[in-house]
Amino acid sequence: MKVKTFESAVFDMRDKSRLSVEEVSNEIGMPVNTLYQKTSPTSEIEPRASELVRMMRGFRRYDPLDVMARTCGFLLVKMPRGKAKEAPPLGEYQEGFAKLFRMLFEFHQNPDLKAIKPLIKEFDSHLQDTVNMRANIKADFNQAELELEES
Repeated sequence: MKVKTFESAVFDMRDKSRLSVEEVSNEIGMPVNTLYQKTSPTSEIEPRASELVRMMRGFRRYDPLDVMARTCGFLLVKMPRGKAKEAPPLGEYQEGFAKLFRMLFEFHQNPDLKAIKPLIKEFDSHLQDTVNMRANIKADFNQAELELEES
């Protein structure tokens, strides 16, 4: 995979988006010509962080964020989408994390292509459990707020 520069990632965000610059301009409230300037690979004008976040949301592409993460030694992981299900009990959640951690450690000790599929499956499962736990906690918190308001 070819490593992108930040400037090319900003341009790709605009160029590869399914939305037009005019649509994004209207959505984020930035003039069209300014949006073109700030996403041009040859422009001297760079977007501020707050503008970049608005642009990424508007274009629905996160190429610049991916480049920044990789430059800093991180990997972006997209949270699974979908409806939250009943979360596992905390003990099972912690056991799942421990299992995932052991699998990662074993894979790190002996990288094997056969071991990557079960590792990815376990990682996806743990991410879904995390989403479910967050949703359940939020629902419980909202319910508690309602009960406090009613009393």
